[in-house]
Amino acid sequence: MEEFKEREVVIMYRIAILIVTGLSVLGTGDAKATMINFYGDGVIQHGDEYTVVEIFDDASVQMIGGAIETRVEIHDFGVLDIFGGTLQSIDISIIDSGTLNLWAGVIPDSFPSQFHLARLMAGSSAAINIYGYGFERDGDVLSGFWRDGVPFKLSIRDERSWAGTTLYVIPEPSTLLLIGFGPGLILRRRDRSRRTAINNTKGVD
Repeated sequence: MEEFKEREVVIMYRIAILIVTGLSVLGTGDAKATMINFYGDGVIQHGDEYTVVEIFDDASVQMIGGAIETRVEIHDFGVLDIFGGTLQSIDISIIDSGTLNLWAGVIPDSFPSQFHLARLMAGSSAAINIYGYGFERDGDVLSGFWRDGVPFKLSIRDERSWAGTTLYVIPEPSTLLLIGFGPGLILRRRDRSRRTAINNTKGVD
């Protein structure tokens, strides 16, 4: 009888451990998953934190915030658009016919702080599209600036990956500012000329 009670206590103890462990994993809804697989379209946003992200089939995933810490794999015809968030010195593998579109999102290495690093590897029919300006290549390292002026440094592993990489030069922020002010200045000048002409005609009988 005592042996049965001891066994029962052990079983209850194990169940209690499982419950506590489960609650610690689930938390209150704010717990962050460490790995996620996308088989359909999705978004990685502020508050999402993953160590590994994998994309399959023809899923299209947009990263606008959050963080990925270790690895990204894009399989099949999957697409990953990175507009924001942080990638912490991760390996990005584009396999099969996957596509990576990089607009931003790589955070600084510990040193030097002004540079950013991620290691990219692409399959034979994969595509890497990088949008920025001031591109410079030194061996397998590509440096430049994102559209918001933040500098980056990417390691693209081999010539096959470089062959699948396309660099899209976008205007620098200062250039965009001039472009934005340009039409406004022209319109103001035209409006001022028009008002001057109207005022001059008012004095004519």
